[in-house]
This record gives sequence, C-alpha cells and structure tokens, in this order.
Amino acid sequence: MCGIAGQFNFQRREPVERETIVRMARSIAHRGPDDEGFFIAGPVGLGFRRLSIIDLAGGHQPMSDAQKTVWVIFNGEIYNYKELRAELLGKGYEFRTNSDTEVIIHGYKEWGTDVFNHLNGMFGLAIWDVPNERLVIARDAMGIKLIYYRLADGQLTFGSEIRAILAAGDSTVEKICIWTPDKDLAQCVRGDRVVQVDRRGNQMRDAAAVRTKFGVDPELIPDFLALVGDSADGYPGLPGIGERTAAQLLNRYGAIERFPPDVLRDEKRELALLFKTLATLRTDAPLFSSVDELRWRGPTPGFRAFAERMGEPRLVERCEKLLASPAVGLRKDAPVE
Repeated sequence: MCGIAGQFNFQRREPVERETIVRMARSIAHRGPDDEGFFIAGPVGLGFRRLSIIDLAGGHQPMSDAQKTVWVIFNGEIYNYKELRAELLGKGYEFRTNSDTEVIIHGYKEWGTDVFNHLNGMFGLAIWDVPNERLVIARDAMGIKLIYYRLADGQLTFGSEIRAILAAGDSTVEKICIWTPDKDLAQCVRGDRVVQVDRRGNQMRDAAAVRTKFGVDPELIPDFLALVGDSADGYPGLPGIGERTAAQLLNRYGAIERFPPDVLRDEKRELALLFKTLATLRTDAPLFSSVDELRWRGPTPGFRAFAERMGEPRLVERCEKLLASPAVGLRKDAPVE
C-alpha cells in the first residue's frame, strides 16, 4: 500500500506551494513508511509515500521518463507489467528501472490515456504530461484503489485518502483522524489543530461538534473513552457499557469521579479511572488506520511504550490484574459489547 497526493491550479495557473504537498503526503505517511517524494512545477504538485514491494532500489516516485516529459505517482500493482515492458521494449522504449510504475510512463507515451485499457491490475495514479500541461488522474475500473478529490475555485486537489484533501486546505491541521466507534476520541478532539472526519466525510473541527456527535461535552471525552474503550491501545472499556449508556451516565452525574458508589463498584471504578488517566495523558499517540474488535488480547506495543513513557512499568500488570478480576467480569479473550 502506497499513497498519492497532489494539487493542480488549472484556472489561474498559480504556483503550488511545496509545503502544501509535503503536508498532504505526510498526512498519509502510514500508507508508505519506506520513502517519500515530491514534484513541484508551477501550477502542479505531486506527492508520494511509498511502501516498497517491487524494485526496492529503483522505484522512487514521482517517476519520470529520461526526458522528464511525463511524471507519474502510482499506488497499486500492475500484474501484467512484465509483458507490457517486453512489448514497449520492442517498440524502442528504454527502461531505467524494473518497477511497474515505469511501464505506465512509457505506456502513456505510446498509447495516451488508452494505456489504462492495457493495464491488468489495481491502481490509483496521476500523470503529469509536461508538453501538454495536462494532468490525468485515474483508478482501476473496480475501484480497488480509491482516489478522493475536491474541485473548487479552479483548483483540483486529490489524494489516496480524505486526510490528504483536508491537510491541503488548512495549514494549521497537524493530525486528521477517521472516526470509528472505538477510535481514540480524546486524541481526535483535543486541541484546535486536529480535524476529525466521520465515515461520511463530515468534518468535526476540534471540539465544536462533539456534543452533537457523542452526546457529551468535550471535557467529558476522556471519561467517555474510559467507559467505552480503545482497542487500538489495548484496553477495552467496561463490560456492558456502550456509547449510549456512557453518554447517559456522564450527562447525569458528570465526570467518573462523581459517579455514586453503586454505579461503578471497586475494581470497575478503579479500572475506569485508570483508563481515564490514559485517555487524558496520551496526547502524542500515533493515529491508527485500522482497529481490532473490542476485546482485550493483551497490551499492544504502543500501550507498553506509553506505560514506559509514563514511568509506570507496572501499568500493564495492573491492567491485566484488574481485567481478570471477577468483579470486572472480563476475561482476557472475552468480547466486549
């Protein structure tokens, strides 16, 4: 999995700012941890994050032909690239790498946009045709590799994820989080340099829409997270407390510390307060692109690292002990609602 991002000021032809493309590409750095690359030329800018699979040494992107007349950023895999390479070699094209990306470059020079009819694979890509000042963006017919785009005010902005689009539009954004029910909500909404996006692409700027979305005030998000859990960091919340119940309890009593004794007893209360501490203090955690089911399978590496940073080496043992307690009623492999 790789990531592409770019911008084209096709109407006013204003120069694209390099820092915008860098910000866009780095917003999807989780898609390509091995390498990054940028191409900026007047009104167009291309950015790339790479996960190395084919031609580990020679597959750097953006990639061009030797004459630098065609530039490509490409996410995906072309299954028949060896056959296409042989065909294009027979037509006189010279290859400098063994990557499937270069097949797209020479294929475009030979067939134009009909190159896509020759490709057998999955792809999301952008081609900058220098002589014609033409930007071509395409994905495979099945939509396996998606491309998001925004067209406004004579400007085209695109990327492998909506994160890249949002990062382009706001230079104050540091992190963008796609929300799922067990995502780290405290991380999503803390501060005014974080944008949260729900599954439909609706933005939640910092804490402004938290009450509408979750039914609690922003300051209670750590409490909410402590009750419903965060599987990405390896703690599951409390058994039997879903989002609706958590919101009702917090709206009725306020913070967990103010809950009456009969609402959360002994170990459950201690566990909830521990999770609230984690949710409150954990401000520099990475954003996760996927999460497991809500179940305690033991601490993740990120959880262990966080415990070490807190100077609490026994934190993991404490969680294990509390979660195994009969009063909590949660075994290590038991699912949580």
